[in-house]
Amino acid sequence: MGNHFVMTGEAIAPSDHDFKKIRRLCRWWGWLGLHRLRMGYIGTGFLWMATFGLYGFGWIYDCIKISSGTFLDKFGRPVSIRTDIH
Repeated sequence: MGNHFVMTGEAIAPSDHDFKKIRRLCRWWGWLGLHRLRMGYIGTGFLWMATFGLYGFGWIYDCIKISSGTFLDKFGRPVSIRTDIH
């Protein structure tokens, strides 16, 4: 399975999730995996809960990925600041 993309020259639509909410969830509750549960990663969300964000390393990694706009939702769409919403 996994996320497989075919390079067709078309832009990938951004995720429907609000960037600021996901970033805030990760910053304050990321060690519990709430941002992962919200994004649809149920298994790793519970793993984050059981291990306190993979002992802090996974939590920091996810915060960096979300802030840089490279964190993907369960459909493979990037969570980034949407510029098309006014």
